[in-house]
Amino acid sequence: MSRSDVVSPEVILEKAGFGFLSEDTPPKMLLELLGSVKIQARDLDDLTRGVLREALVSRLKEAGISSPSSLADKALASNPEIRNDTGDSQGRSLILSDPDPWPEPVDGAELLSQLEATLSRYVVLPSGAAVAISSWNFPLKES
Repeated sequence: MSRSDVVSPEVILEKAGFGFLSEDTPPKMLLELLGSVKIQARDLDDLTRGVLREALVSRLKEAGISSPSSLADKALASNPEIRNDTGDSQGRSLILSDPDPWPEPVDGAELLSQLEATLSRYVVLPSGAAVAISSWNFPLKES
């Protein structure tokens, strides 16, 4: 996601209807507003989700909602349940982040040789399979 794709927390809250939130908001409407935020936040990265949480807590406090942090945490849980076509819960979404690069340069040929040796030591494979498996996760990068 690029910076131009990032939606501000204020926009998310306005789309969810938090412009109408007040001390007199009925619990059912509050539940609908929080549900809308939950849906809009499902694909956000952790940092953006954290900024949205702070904005949400602030809005809930302004409206006099008790336990605003607890409500925000429940609405923005980082691993919301996902449902399959049958409607039953089948687990949780998996959010993967890019790994941090290794701190020192890595000799790719040596790494592939070590992977091949380890695979060959523990797994019975057809000829050439260890080489293929070792190199499978190392696509060539164009420079």
